[in-house]
Amino acid sequence: MKTLKFISTYKLVVKKSRFIGFAYPINNEEDAKNRIKELQSKYFDARHIVYAYKIGDSIIKKENSSEPAGTAGTPILCAIENCELTNVLVVVVRYFGGVLLGASNLYKAYMDTAVNTINQNEIITLSKYIIYKVKLSYVDYAVVNSLANKLDDVKVLDGDFGVEIIINIGIKEKTNNQFLLDLIKGKDSIGELWL
Repeated sequence: MKTLKFISTYKLVVKKSRFIGFAYPINNEEDAKNRIKELQSKYFDARHIVYAYKIGDSIIKKENSSEPAGTAGTPILCAIENCELTNVLVVVVRYFGGVLLGASNLYKAYMDTAVNTINQNEIITLSKYIIYKVKLSYVDYAVVNSLANKLDDVKVLDGDFGVEIIINIGIKEKTNNQFLLDLIKGKDSIGELWL
């Protein structure tokens, strides 16, 4: 799965209309909605705030913000999908410059802004981790923690340190590390995470 590493921006002017692009890595729809609300609040005086986002393979949304159908959210979503990205939100804020652009110029302006905003970023590949709740001795915890610091196959997420240690760990979906496979043998996963 490919996504963006950080937040990026880009500005474009077309016939006096200003297009300001923002690209965000996101984890869920709540992240997307919060980012959109922030931009709507900050750019309250903009004519249009258009966006598209994709989360995983199943959650896809686009918004035209009263631009003509197919001229705004669609090209932004196309930019996301052409880069084969997921867990990404791209927002374009438009300040109308007084000149009507027409459907084809609008489409091109939103597409160019989205593509260039994404190109200002770094595309990274994420791996799927299966989350397990595991009870460990302090000795085993030291081994797991050491592996987590050295290997990409395991991530220690959080823990409860009492007489025994109970931790949530993420183990890469296709690990071949025998110690990790033995550690989770017979345990049910409690979720998944892309890291």
